[in-house]
Amino acid sequence: SYATSISNTNVKVNKTFLITVTLKNAGLDSTGQFTIKNKLSKGLTVTKISQPSSIKYSNGTWSGKVGSKQTVNLKMWVKVTKKGSFNVSIYKNGKVTKSTTIKGK
Repeated sequence: SYATSISNTNVKVNKTFLITVTLKNAGLDSTGQFTIKNKLSKGLTVTKISQPSSIKYSNGTWSGKVGSKQTVNLKMWVKVTKKGSFNVSIYKNGKVTKSTTIKGK
């Protein structure tokens, strides 16, 4: 299964919010290769990422496999750098799964 959450959509300038993507494999076999991409508007900057060592991260994209009976949490802390409305789109295997507007205030 797949779930995405965003900790806050109204964020003061120079403060951060957290994007969490949770992938759960309840099956007996590893999943196929996955790709999760977070596309951020100008005005948003990644400050920190966190993922298991088995998952690769590069330029806003996580990729890897989820082992049998495992749950993986992918976390990205994002800083709002100016006032305005900013789009955050999250893609799973090339398709948009969530699109949210962040308001920088």
